[in-house]
Amino acid sequence: MHTTLRAPATARPLPGDFLIYGVPHCAGLLLVGPDRDHPQLSCQTYESALAHAERAAASDNVDVWHTRNGARFERLVRHRHIDS
Repeated sequence: MHTTLRAPATARPLPGDFLIYGVPHCAGLLLVGPDRDHPQLSCQTYESALAHAERAAASDNVDVWHTRNGARFERLVRHRHIDS
């Protein structure tokens, strides 16, 4: 079971966490993956990006984050154990 919560302003993804982020020069294109430099998938909708990230994060016990600018992050789903 996952937990949805807003992360503190200082919280950042840990290695292995999944990121959902937009491509500035391609309106409507969202990239998903554990590394901003090497995304696993491109999606046309936020819903499909979130669905893919949730499935992958659940199997890897990591969290899902969203960022618009790479500086501020919002945790969308927590699968990582609290003590990790």
